[in-house]
Parts: sequence; structure tokens; C-alpha cells
Amino acid sequence: MSITMNDLKSELAKLIIDNERQIEKRLEVTLKQQETVIGNLQWRILDNLVQSPKGLSMKELSKLTHTNDSTLTKIVDRMVSESLVYRRPAPKDRRKIMIVNSNKGRVLHQNLQSNVTNCYDDAFSSLSENQLVSLQGILSTLHQARLN
Repeated sequence: MSITMNDLKSELAKLIIDNERQIEKRLEVTLKQQETVIGNLQWRILDNLVQSPKGLSMKELSKLTHTNDSTLTKIVDRMVSESLVYRRPAPKDRRKIMIVNSNKGRVLHQNLQSNVTNCYDDAFSSLSENQLVSLQGILSTLHQARLN
């Protein structure tokens, strides 16, 4: 019995979702082992902010973390109260609010980075470097196609 293209696409979608969930679980366990005050979403927020030193708007963070506005607002509120991030007006449009890493947030990110890297190393340990590069290329192509 041959597999149809629709069956193949359905199976690929299931595999992508299952792998994403497994990686999220690994990251959750890694963060809990470090006895941090943050979870997966907070890590992704800090990580995105480290890559954007001038800060990100809530809309940008929502898109990057794949989080709805109300959930993101609650998480950012909690992170502000824990002094991990802060809000500031955007330089060119003071009505727009930017979320920026605090020193405490940057230090926490730096302290957790090697553990998170090890987590990802374990998650992808069964793939060769060539396979990783191919997978990154394929997933980037899918991502870019969705943006267009």
C-alpha cells in the first residue's frame, strides 16, 4: 500500500508537533532543575530580548513567542514584578511600549544559557550536523512560506 501525499503531509505535521512538545518538555525539566523562577515562555521572552537589546513591542514578542496577547501580558507583568524585564516608551513613538531586559534578566539568561544549550544538544543528539542544517533549511522554508 502506497502512502498518499495527504497522508505524508498529515504525518509530517504530527511529527513536527510531537517533536516541538518533546523539546518544550525537555526545556521545562531543564529550567526546573535549575530551580529558576521562570518557565519556558519566560525563557523565550528573555532569549528574544537578549537578541534585541533595544527591546521588543508586545506585538513583536507575541509573534516571536507564539503567545496570545492576554497570556503574554500576564507573563510580562509577572516578569516586571520580578525585575527581569521592564517597560519603556518607544523612542520614536512614545505611545508604543517596549519590553526590555533588565540587568537581572540578562544575568539570569546568561546563567541558564549553558543548561539550555545542553538541553537542545540532547534533543538533537541523534542528528548529524548535515541533518541539522537540512532540517533548519526545510523548517525555515516552511516558515517563510507562511509569512508570504
